[in-house]
Amino acid sequence: PLLTASDLPAWADAVRAGIEAMQRYGGAAPGDRTMVSASHRGYQSQPDPSWLFPPSWQSAEAAAEATRTMEAGAGRASYISSAQLQQPDPGAVAVAAVLRAVLEGLQ
Repeated sequence: PLLTASDLPAWADAVRAGIEAMQRYGGAAPGDRTMVSASHRGYQSQPDPSWLFPPSWQSAEAAAEATRTMEAGAGRASYISSAQLQQPDPGAVAVAAVLRAVLEGLQ
């Protein structure tokens, strides 16, 4: 989606496509303590790209923080004892940071 444009609708399509690909190929779902948790939180299945604005990245940041207490259902964290998982999922934190940077750049 970003090959021909870099506006809000193009980014909304790219985020949607990324979430779908992570779920399809990685098998992760929201709540699995993965980057899907953060990216999906701000996502809404609708054609209006306005879901990407500030409440979206704020929700993604909150979802990334919430992975701290989630049971890992997919990803690398699923191979580690939950007693050792005391930090938020790094992928979820990264997704929230990237989403925030993109949205700040588009404003």
